[in-house]
Amino acid sequence: MKLPKITAYLDFEKQLELTDFFNDLKAQIIKDFNSIGLYPELEETENPKDFYAELYRIIQYLVEQRFGDFLNLLYRIDVPEQKIKQLIAQADEDVITPITLLVLQREYQKIWLRKKV
Repeated sequence: MKLPKITAYLDFEKQLELTDFFNDLKAQIIKDFNSIGLYPELEETENPKDFYAELYRIIQYLVEQRFGDFLNLLYRIDVPEQKIKQLIAQADEDVITPITLLVLQREYQKIWLRKKV
């Protein structure tokens, strides 16, 4: 089975409907945030739509207010720096959406690999 690509919110939502990965994904993201000393309030989100919205808001805050922590998070999650640079160069006005989706894609990949192996 091939790893699905998450390039839009609907891809993310669809994959979570097809699998039981939502709680695992949420736990993985929280773990990665916590490992660099960030403690976002993501535990309370009960559905993918609210989770995505809250993650988007947190990433936006990190990019705008705490860029060093944002870079540490990307390193911890193992998002390639080149992909981020590419997204920034290609983005029109909203760079946060593609970054949020890239974070979700990488974290989903970790869960998918763990479950499929």
